[in-house]
Amino acid sequence: MKAEKVFLDTHVWIWWATGDDRLKGTRALRILESSSPTDQVLLSIISIWEVGMLCAKNRLVLDPTPHQWVERALLETSVRIVPLSVRSALESTGLPAGFHGDPADRILVATAHIEGAPLVTADNQIIRYCAHNHIPVIKV
Repeated sequence: MKAEKVFLDTHVWIWWATGDDRLKGTRALRILESSSPTDQVLLSIISIWEVGMLCAKNRLVLDPTPHQWVERALLETSVRIVPLSVRSALESTGLPAGFHGDPADRILVATAHIEGAPLVTADNQIIRYCAHNHIPVIKV
């Protein structure tokens, strides 16, 4: 399978880095496994912030510490970090009011759109929005 450029939602990156069963047998996992460290798998810096926030709120527990887990996961998954840009920040504010109020999700959708990479997600609200707005998405 030829590697394709994809943009990961935060939970998909966590699942991939932890070997979570929710990715087993999916097109997303086949794409991730066939990727090489040639900037094919994109991850927003907002996802790193989101992992930290989930840990701070005790909604996610990572071993040994969130900082060490993130550093190890970044090495193991060979993702390319996409910084937050002015364009992504502004485009995220133009998403419809009915879309997620979660700023991280808004930034992820806007950044994936700008990067021209399908967003890999299991979030049904994001999937519906992307499908309705002709933004490529890969459902997990």
